[in-house]
Amino acid sequence: MLNVCLFIKDFELGTRIAERLTVQRAKIEFVDSLDSPAIKTADLTIVDCDLGEQGTVWFMSQLRYKNQNQMLMGYMKIIQKEIHDKLTAAGCELIIPQSSLVKNIHSIMKMIRKHED
Repeated sequence: MLNVCLFIKDFELGTRIAERLTVQRAKIEFVDSLDSPAIKTADLTIVDCDLGEQGTVWFMSQLRYKNQNQMLMGYMKIIQKEIHDKLTAAGCELIIPQSSLVKNIHSIMKMIRKHED
């Protein structure tokens, strides 16, 4: 079972993602602080990069520091190359458009499982 942390404020989107992750047999934790103990055991952390502090380089680097083994994934409504490059440099391995997040969660989980084997 994979542990997944969600830094998502959009209730509807968070519910849709959680439903898809549950089907994939993931343990889901909605978190709103870097102090959450769930971050230390997460296999995947999904971050809404359009939400103020959560989308910053500092925030991503803190997530990476707290758990170097997790996959960090961000999503944005519109991906801007400059921001994408900065977040990637801070440790975010994958940044995708918000519109493709729900439909691609199965593939992302499959990729993480392969990586762990």
